[in-house]
Amino acid sequence: MFKSIFNLLCAFVSIILPLSGLMADPSINIGLISPSTICSTGNDSIQYSVIASEIPANTNIVFYQSTDSTFNPYLGEGDSIGYIKGDTIERNSLPFTSCVDIIGIFIDACNPNGIPEYHNEYMFLNSGNGFLVDSLKVDLPNNSGTGNGDINMGTSGCTFIKPSNDLMDTLRKGACTSTNFIAAGPSDFVPAHAIVLLFASNNVDYPYNFDNLCQGGVPIYVMQNSCTRVSGAFVNDANCTNSRYRTTNVYYESCASQLTYDRCGLPNQDGSYAVNNHGDTASVANGGIKNNAVDYCNGISFDSLEIRKDTLTLHLNKNFCNQEYYIKGIINPHGSQPISNTINYQLICNEVTANAEKNAICNNDSVIININSTNSSAVNSWTVNANSSISGAVSGTGNSIRQLIHNSGNTSETVVYSISSTVGNCVATTDISITVQPDLALSILGDTSACFGTTVQLTATGQFDSLRWNTNQNSQSIEVIQAGTYSVTAFQSLCSVSASTTVNFTELPIAFNLGNDTTFCDSVSLNLQTGDQTTTWSTGEVGTQIHVSKPGTYIATITNNCGISSDTINIELIDNCGGEVWIPNAFTPNSDGINDVFMVRSDGNITIESFKIYDRWGICVFSTENTAPNDPTSGWNGKYKNKEMPAEVYGYYVVVRYQNGDKKTLKGNVTLLK
Repeated sequence: MFKSIFNLLCAFVSIILPLSGLMADPSINIGLISPSTICSTGNDSIQYSVIASEIPANTNIVFYQSTDSTFNPYLGEGDSIGYIKGDTIERNSLPFTSCVDIIGIFIDACNPNGIPEYHNEYMFLNSGNGFLVDSLKVDLPNNSGTGNGDINMGTSGCTFIKPSNDLMDTLRKGACTSTNFIAAGPSDFVPAHAIVLLFASNNVDYPYNFDNLCQGGVPIYVMQNSCTRVSGAFVNDANCTNSRYRTTNVYYESCASQLTYDRCGLPNQDGSYAVNNHGDTASVANGGIKNNAVDYCNGISFDSLEIRKDTLTLHLNKNFCNQEYYIKGIINPHGSQPISNTINYQLICNEVTANAEKNAICNNDSVIININSTNSSAVNSWTVNANSSISGAVSGTGNSIRQLIHNSGNTSETVVYSISSTVGNCVATTDISITVQPDLALSILGDTSACFGTTVQLTATGQFDSLRWNTNQNSQSIEVIQAGTYSVTAFQSLCSVSASTTVNFTELPIAFNLGNDTTFCDSVSLNLQTGDQTTTWSTGEVGTQIHVSKPGTYIATITNNCGISSDTINIELIDNCGGEVWIPNAFTPNSDGINDVFMVRSDGNITIESFKIYDRWGICVFSTENTAPNDPTSGWNGKYKNKEMPAEVYGYYVVVRYQNGDKKTLKGNVTLLK
């Protein structure tokens, strides 16, 4: 069976690599070298290669593209994007020699999600004139330890095994089929002019994709080490802490092939491989180590082996943006009208801008940023970088950012919004910074309680560029003489804060009059009053009034923060006064006929020599002389200058003259009630 497969492969190779005199139909095969999705940088292009055979002389291969995958260039469909002369294309070939030769080594195998790298390392060989698998010897550079030995060499016990069907099914993708991607065991013979894929361990578990290599048209034989490696066969060392160079040798009969690579500075990342420069270690050290940036986990490709000699470049501009294009090649004159396979690409264009309504905001203010992408399919998102004193700034997605920001610190802080606009694998970024001011410090210094007639100075202190008081003043200090609430607003960098204080003014204690010294006959009975609840009396009592029933000197005192007001009255007691005199302590001038007039009353024959009444300010509001007691027409009706006086306490002063010529002075307070 293997022999029949070998014959089929030989026939297949002879079509791709025709022998002299063997003619076949023209064929065109194109391959996309660049990624199929290109993230625009503004200076973009794609590269694609062509492999063709049996192209007639004086015939061009012309390439067209269209957004329609089914377009037919022979029908005038699509746009021409380039051409090459068909008879100048170098046939698809490898520099096959008569000996087995190392093509390259995949130094850093892929090991995502914890897959061991040393299970998935491999190398490529050129089969030369062909070889028997069981006679091939491989000297690996790292062969220490059980299971890490060379293949078919020494006493390591490592031989070749035939890759399993499961592994082959996993690796057969795209152009890799059972007819060109073939498992080879110890007893098999690998034919001439083939590529050999040799896995260094027997438990490959990464699903490599060798589609690009299979498109080259050269059959690929897959071989595998029987040993399960426990450490890497091909080791890198970016720091050069151990031996600098690593050498791999392959032997078959009288043939030997060697590949040496320099580990120094080799990046520790998936996708690095060394291409054979046939013993030129200096060249290896200066660029032989490569990394497959296009498809890094699938290692060496035809492009890296430089098998495809004809490469075309198509420069892209913004007219190509965000559409999927399909490329096909035809011959012109077209003869049998062969059409190449189809490749496709897409240029993703996306520019993102962000505009903030304000780049500096006050504390507890909103930041508003509008995000604009030139690609309608873009998904916009952002992350935040800010000091720990900033709260409210969080990551998110959308076309606008609206966030209320709080700065708990004492200094201004910067919030950086890193904005990403994503279309597929293409990401455009921009940053925008917002300065967040802290709370402005503001307070008002000054007395909040003062006496009438004095001036209070209020001073604003804190951080500000300017001030405005509710009195329309802009100075740092103001003087006030009236009670009320005073507020000030401070401004700094377009931010503001307000503070207020209430100022109270206290009056001096009200002046009062306890009345003139008074003489009583037989007994004393008198109410003394000031009208102030805080009055302190010389008797030790506190209150508006006291009742006096004994002769003596009585003192009333009213005290507050602004001063003291006091008055003294002397009360005497004498016998045989010739009649009693009494004066009411209240009256109600409301015209109801009851107690409407304040007058001096007596049961004796006396004359009221003087009768005067004073308000609380000491103004005489009523005065009469030489009148009789008990006479309403000689009393006070509660008016002054024909206007009703307010209800309050008034002081009176009365001088009484008896028939014997003695005089008695009475003074006190009377309350006008409404």
